[in-house]
Amino acid sequence: MKYLKSFISLSMLGLTLLVILLFVLRFFGVEPRSAYETEIEKIQVYGIPLVILLSLFLTVDKRNGTRSNFTWIIVTPIFSYACIFLMSVILLFSTQHWIDFTITYQNKKDPNRTIREQLIDLGAHGYAHQGRVVEVRPTLVFFEYCVPIDTNQLRKSEWRYVNLEGDVKFP
Repeated sequence: MKYLKSFISLSMLGLTLLVILLFVLRFFGVEPRSAYETEIEKIQVYGIPLVILLSLFLTVDKRNGTRSNFTWIIVTPIFSYACIFLMSVILLFSTQHWIDFTITYQNKKDPNRTIREQLIDLGAHGYAHQGRVVEVRPTLVFFEYCVPIDTNQLRKSEWRYVNLEGDVKFP
């Protein structure tokens, strides 16, 4: 029983550190590849796991029996992730996100660093007329760091003009 309690404590600590790491990465501008843009998605990505952890920390207690604690540990994440799944299905069809219109430049030293022209995808309404130009740097494995950049002040010796087609789909 002692090992089970320490395992549960360490797993909760690990999940908390993971949530904190993701929050810090997002705070410093590192975006997931799907580029979460709306406040609802930010709440979904960072708020819901935090609520799950807080509810577990506040409900699992020595005064409760072990059966009650195990029930909280098992039931809370199941219901929470079921709600997250349902919210994800709803948000999948109602969100706007940045789409690469063209990949204009590629770094000569690091081909994964690119400069992209992006437009907001409005779903059935097409694409927004106002876009942005960003330098995209891969961070870790699943994240990219997007920095707005002015192509007029670009050092042409470091970049190669590639003009690749992006992810824009036309009917």
